[in-house]
Amino acid sequence: MNRNRFYGKGSGKGLFFLIIPVVLAAAGLVVMWLWNAILPELLGLKAISYWQATGLFLLCKLLFGTFRGPARARGRMGFGGKWERLKNASPEEREAIKEEWRRRCRE
Repeated sequence: MNRNRFYGKGSGKGLFFLIIPVVLAAAGLVVMWLWNAILPELLGLKAISYWQATGLFLLCKLLFGTFRGPARARGRMGFGGKWERLKNASPEEREAIKEEWRRRCRE
């Protein structure tokens, strides 16, 4: 059996370029469905086409988000490494951390 076929460097490149259009097409359909199901009746807006929904999705991703997945975004939330510190903390340290978060949330 050829192991390079399964574990080689070029094993997922073709699949990667196939997944992008499929995800974009699915996102366009979801945006179109949600827009047309909710906003025309709720706010009196016009229904949009598939291409308008896909363009809206891309515009929102460019303006408000990134094209990175959620796994990379977790570290930017400010919790990277802090869960480990909380997990390994003594009961007194845990209580001090909880009290600090309570104080921060009240302000």
